[in-house]
Amino acid sequence: MAPKSTASVRPNVTTNAAANDPNCDYYPQTGHSVCGAIRDDYNNYLGGPNGALGYPTSDELTSPDGVGKFNTFQNAGDHIYWSPATGAAEIGGAIFDHWGQYGYELGPLGYPTSDELPLGGGAQTNTFQGGPVITWSPSTGACEIGGEIYLHWAHFSFNLGPLGLPTSDEITNPDGVGKRNTFQYGGDSIYWSPATGAQEIGGAIFQHWGDYGYETGPLGYPISDEITNPDGVGKRNSFQNGGDAIYWSPSTPASEVGGAIFQQWGSRNYETGRFGYPTSDEFNFEAGRAGNFQGGTIDWLAGDPIGPADVPAAPDGSGSSVGYTSSSPSPLAVPGVGASGTTDPPDDPADDVQNPTPCGITNGSLPHPSGSRTNGQLDFPAQIHTSAVSECTMLDNTVVPYHKIIVKTSRLRWWGRPFPQKQIPFGKKDISSDGYEASLQGTTGKQLKLVSAISCTPGTFFRYRSEFEGEFAFPGDQTKPYFPLPLENPDSKEVGCNG
Repeated sequence: MAPKSTASVRPNVTTNAAANDPNCDYYPQTGHSVCGAIRDDYNNYLGGPNGALGYPTSDELTSPDGVGKFNTFQNAGDHIYWSPATGAAEIGGAIFDHWGQYGYELGPLGYPTSDELPLGGGAQTNTFQGGPVITWSPSTGACEIGGEIYLHWAHFSFNLGPLGLPTSDEITNPDGVGKRNTFQYGGDSIYWSPATGAQEIGGAIFQHWGDYGYETGPLGYPISDEITNPDGVGKRNSFQNGGDAIYWSPSTPASEVGGAIFQQWGSRNYETGRFGYPTSDEFNFEAGRAGNFQGGTIDWLAGDPIGPADVPAAPDGSGSSVGYTSSSPSPLAVPGVGASGTTDPPDDPADDVQNPTPCGITNGSLPHPSGSRTNGQLDFPAQIHTSAVSECTMLDNTVVPYHKIIVKTSRLRWWGRPFPQKQIPFGKKDISSDGYEASLQGTTGKQLKLVSAISCTPGTFFRYRSEFEGEFAFPGDQTKPYFPLPLENPDSKEVGCNG
């Protein structure tokens, strides 16, 4: 039984003298009677004066609502309450005091609908007319829990399950909408909102969700309980916003992953695939987002074709598969060339050229993305190659434009470790923060070819992209228009680095 109540007899109650009433039992030991349904509950279920309550210490009293009745008793501050809607029910000790904090029968809980019931392990509970219950144990004190949170707690086997007893009343969350109760074990809580229902969250995942501001942060409310992952080791909770989840395992910290990166990771079988668990939250870099994993890094760039709306196909064939392909671009419009194809540079009429072939990058290829083989041997071990050809053939061989090709392998989708070395063995090297650049210049040739090579680490996997740009200018023209040719290994499929 919960400890003795600290409350005195309630004020504003009416005594019903009943010493000579045949429907009552009078006890000269204390000079008080119990009557009717309260008498029946006292004698038939609670052991009468020889039970835990002892003798009555009041006659039947009318409750302040003017409807119900109650008696007080000797031990533990116990009471038996009765109303026409609920019948008679015993309540006492710390649970009675906590009920009093809610306004007794005039408050949202209404009248008790059960005697004080044992929950095991020394815990007790009473149920109430308004739906909630109040639980009590020596280690948790008295706490109110109700509604969908109570029902979800039942799903976890009440206090006998992994959550134990509630350690708080139902609390309104800072957003003013949702509710929560905290629980005895594992730092667990059950959160509820109208949009998400009741969900359990705890431990390291709960703490990391707190780093994001709980339900008022970008993740919103949890939309799942803490779930054991398919590997049988780690845990996760999913969240309301952005397709986000927080994953945890004994060997990795609780880490947030969501959106396109989460989908990309999922297409690689989540934690059971070669990437393993996330080891960092998503973070910003350059113009995109990335997340670190046990087996590598997954990134996404704003405007990248591998973005939130364009995710490569999952192993089961669902989803889309997109990417750059090798193709010849449309001819580059040459400054000064009109609809008739006649040039007439205003600053030097002597250099007029009739019907020039437009300049542009006319071919791009991925000749040996992971090294070709000759007689079983790799010709280009541990290298990634792309090439492009630029042509600018003029009918008048004496007129040659400024002619340059630039290649930028500016963003590699690298699904393995470590990241490729910064090495370009062909052409002029100019490594910038944007990636890897190489260029070849020609002022007399009509055709220019550039091969770009980047070292890779054997055993890693990658999707990569090179952007070739042609830079051209005619004599007397100060502009240098660019024409890009993006190349990415076909269909965004991953390629292994051989060595």
